[in-house]
Order: sequence, then structure tokens, then C-alpha cells
Amino acid sequence: MNTKPQAITTLIPKYLVLLLLLCSTPLLANETIQGEMKEVHSLVDNIYPYTLKKGRLSNNEISKLSESIDLLKQHISQIQTDALPKSPTFQLSYNMMLEHLDQTQQALSNADYSYALALVSELPQFCSSCHTQDNASRHFDSSNITSQLKTDFKKGNYHFMMRDYQEALLDFNDHLAKQRKIKHGYGNTEAMEKILVIYLNIYKDPQSARTYFNRLLESGKLELSLAIDVNHWLHGFDVVENSQYAINKADDIDNLTKDLIKFADGTFAPIWIKEEDKVTAIWLRGLIFDYMTQHPQDKGSAKLLYWLASLDSALEYGLYYQLPELYLKSCVENYPKDAFAQKCFKQYESLITLQYTGSKGTSIPEYQQERIEQLRKLLP
Repeated sequence: MNTKPQAITTLIPKYLVLLLLLCSTPLLANETIQGEMKEVHSLVDNIYPYTLKKGRLSNNEISKLSESIDLLKQHISQIQTDALPKSPTFQLSYNMMLEHLDQTQQALSNADYSYALALVSELPQFCSSCHTQDNASRHFDSSNITSQLKTDFKKGNYHFMMRDYQEALLDFNDHLAKQRKIKHGYGNTEAMEKILVIYLNIYKDPQSARTYFNRLLESGKLELSLAIDVNHWLHGFDVVENSQYAINKADDIDNLTKDLIKFADGTFAPIWIKEEDKVTAIWLRGLIFDYMTQHPQDKGSAKLLYWLASLDSALEYGLYYQLPELYLKSCVENYPKDAFAQKCFKQYESLITLQYTGSKGTSIPEYQQERIEQLRKLLP
């Protein structure tokens, strides 16, 4: 049973499984998956140090990393097969992880070790975004890895990926407590945002979030810009508690997101959400995931994928790594005749274009151009 921690009421310190449980373990099909996850846990212990690796790899390290990636891919493929049916977003996350591991394998085969390490280092961010799709808290013992981590911030990130959210809250709190002045950067903003996500998406507890951030504000340690942000969040908690937000059918999301997301001028790309609306946006993101998990075959899935991608893009969190493009691509591929497929395509095209726009104009890689054209051909 998931035990929700009390709100952290003081700034005085109290004191990956990187791919563990992937995105799929709120429900397990059978004991076979439990055994598979133990194997994943063991492999992650082998892989995680590479996410912190600096410098060149020895031949022995290359061999061990390659073997671990290959085995990890096999176990995740098996878990994907055995897991009970999930919402479209869970299956997309599986596919994306396997594709990412394929790219890592290819980079190792091509002796492009710098790129391989870059891909490995991106895995924790992906796992974090994936795990915020549900409120599961299953985890294995993490002491073997956390004992090697030197900072509370790194420990917090590891526990966050582990779904050990109570420990993550304590770690991030300790990290913030040790700052003489809490400024942008230094992991401070990310720690605060992950605390926000844990309370809203995982524990669905805006009251405890308010208690925590109100005490953080009262500590006087926040620099002015962060203090202003937290003030907006405190107002957002009131809005969420008093507004009775609910998604009983896909069409409900249109009204809930109306005027919430700002789009780039002349494009279909969602680029930002006002700080005062951030709490509401994160809360709605959780409601969409809940609805899609309960209604995996809903006729409004294209609309839900569109708004989910829009929220994740506009929130601009590193937490939601690459998922918006994946949601939009799935929207077009699986629901090409739906009215929202056109919107999904236009947003996908705009996001890709913005990614490769520099001072000299747009230069989209050939493989990205091919993906765009493939999706365009699917539309009526």
C-alpha cells in the first residue's frame, strides 16, 4: 500500500533504479514480471555508474556496458509483452525506451562512445518523465547506488526515478536546506519542481504541497524571482482545491485547458504556461493520465494525446523528456481520420521546426524531414 508522507514541515535536514519498473507497474500480469524486474534492478546497478562517467571508456567497460544494455532491452521487451493492458501513453513509453536502447546499442557498435554515454546519461530524465504517469511507489533497495552519490540532489533524483518518493522529498528538502540563499540553478529549481510534481501528480495532495512551499517561502531563503513563483504556486493550490476539476469524458479537457496554454506566434507550438497556471497544468496532466489509464480505448484518445503533448511542451520541464513528440506522432499514426490528427501533425511539425531554428534560419535534419513527410501522408 502506498504510504503518503506528511508534508515536510521544516527546512532543517531530517535525516535510477534508472529503468526500474519503467512505466508499467501499477498493475502486474503475474509473478513472471516480478522476476523480470529483479533482473532489471540488477542490470541498472551495473549501468547507473555510466550516467556519471567522465572521460574515456576502457575496453572492459565498453564490453560490460554493451552486455548490460542488450540484456536490459531483452527484459524490457518481455515485460512489455507480459504486462496487463495500459493506456496508450504507457505503451508509447515502452516503445520509446526500446528505441532509445537500440540507438545506444548502435552507437556502441559504431565505436561512437561519446554519443553512447550521452544516450545513457539521458535515460534517467526519460524515466523520470515516464514515472510521473501514475502514482505507483514500488521500488527495490537503492542503498547500493545512493551510497555512491555525493549530494542530496543526486540522491533525490535517484529516489525519484526509483519511485521512492518519500526519500526523494527528504533528499530534495535537505538539498534546499543547505543553501544559504536559494537561487535559480544549482539544482534548486529542479528540486522544487520535482517536489511539486510528487505532491500533485503522485500523491494528489495540494494541501501538503501548500504547507511545504508556504514554509519554504517563510524561511526567507528564496531569491525574489523564486519567491514570486512560489507565491503563484500557493494561489494555484487554492484554485485546484476549490475548482473541482474532473475529466468524465474526453471533451471535458477542452474547457479545462482553454486559455491555459500560450502558443508561439505564427506556429502551432505550445511554448509556455504562466507561472500562476503551472499548478493547474500539472494537476490536469495527472487527470488526463488517470482518464486514459481507465479508458484506454476511448474514442477521444486523439484529443487527449494532443492536449497531453501541449501541456508537457508548455510546462517546459526536463521531466517530460521527448514525450510530447511521441504523443503527437502516435495521435497521427493511430487516429489519422480524427479531427485532432491535423492539430497533432501541425504541432509536431512546429515543434520539430523550432528545435532546429537558429540565427541563420531553419535546418531540419533529413531523418526528421522524412518523419514529417511520413506523417503528412497518413492524413486524409
